[in-house]
Amino acid sequence: EIVKRQEELKRELSHTETQMEGADTQRQQYSGMTNISGVWQAAGGISYSIQQSGNMVAMQEMNPVYGITAVGQGVISGKSVDIAYNTIAGTTGRTTLQLSEDGKQMTGSFSDAVTGISGPVVLYR
Repeated sequence: EIVKRQEELKRELSHTETQMEGADTQRQQYSGMTNISGVWQAAGGISYSIQQSGNMVAMQEMNPVYGITAVGQGVISGKSVDIAYNTIAGTTGRTTLQLSEDGKQMTGSFSDAVTGISGPVVLYR
């Protein structure tokens, strides 16, 4: 079941990336924006691969034990990042983050719409 759900998450991420590739005109408009693309680390060995195109972002959460555990898409506006996500458990939620001035840390919170679980998020690159 986990493998099946991971394949669904991969397809979702691929669809998001395809949408982002089609946003060339927006990409030019936001060329001066901070780029958050890359791998970000969190507690417990969890990592987040973020791709950015203009003000659009795609996110993939990787757990060292389970593999892909969530994917999401969202927008960056200035130093604020807002991502809606889907998890391997079939839940949905939202995370809001603030990029540090040096661009090496993002802090904020997440909230799962299905379980009601919420908490802090700290990511480093």
